[in-house]
Amino acid sequence: MPRRAPARRTANNAEAAELTPSESPVDFVDGLQGAAIESIPVDEIDSSDETFQYRLSTDTIGLRVAIAREGQLEPIDLADSKPYRIIDGFRRFRAIRELGWTSVRAIVRRGLTSEAMHRIAFAQNVVRKNLRPLEKANAIRLAKRRGCTALLIAKQFGISEKQIRRYDALLEFPKLLQQVVDNGVLSMAHATVLARHGDIDVTDWVKQAQTGRWSAAELSRALRKTLKLGTGGKRREFIRVQGNEVRGYSWRLDGRSDPNELETAIAAHKRALDVLLKLRETSSSETNPRQTRRAAR
Repeated sequence: MPRRAPARRTANNAEAAELTPSESPVDFVDGLQGAAIESIPVDEIDSSDETFQYRLSTDTIGLRVAIAREGQLEPIDLADSKPYRIIDGFRRFRAIRELGWTSVRAIVRRGLTSEAMHRIAFAQNVVRKNLRPLEKANAIRLAKRRGCTALLIAKQFGISEKQIRRYDALLEFPKLLQQVVDNGVLSMAHATVLARHGDIDVTDWVKQAQTGRWSAAELSRALRKTLKLGTGGKRREFIRVQGNEVRGYSWRLDGRSDPNELETAIAAHKRALDVLLKLRETSSSETNPRQTRRAAR
């Protein structure tokens, strides 16, 4: 497991530039500078406190093998209150504990505010790691809940605020679409297009997009054409039911029409028929008394 001290030092110095005067830049310098590496007993660390945990992955198999072979090359970061809380290094700590070791090499961050510790955790757990899309999306949402602005998060990742919103939306997508993006099958832009249409066969459209090597824009055009969407992105309506009003539209279907479109048309007309039958009943109950009074006159 190679050391990554130079990369961490550069990122930490950049982080220090945003600190308030009361926060010492030394706290954000790599642990080999300005902070001593200590040996901390495993039983003095509260691993159940996940305040600073941003990553979803807890798998330690590969890491455990590497640490057993090479030793703990990178210290974990701890908050200075006992029992110690982990700021960075959750997986390293779990791997070491699973190996049965009684102590870990750690940097104890002393005198930092909670906000400063969150910044360290976000920078070291997220920004400098090769996260999968879902993990990055989860980290972004947690960072926002913990007070980080979208602008700050975007600057940390080096991406736009629009991309931040896309990551946030990813957590609301159907599971299948999340897996498609997380496994690198399609991009988030593709998934965003597919997520707009809840009644399509996602698996089939994913295959078509892969086979055709469609861009997100090409996928969107193919969907609009197949689903008969207008340029405004709205599905063609066969008939609209709103309250007690029924409005019909010009349309045409035949034996070659898409089965899903046929089902949509049938469902729309069934809803309209129910409303029309109720309107007829209401109309009959209101007109009969008047007819009776006219007949009496």
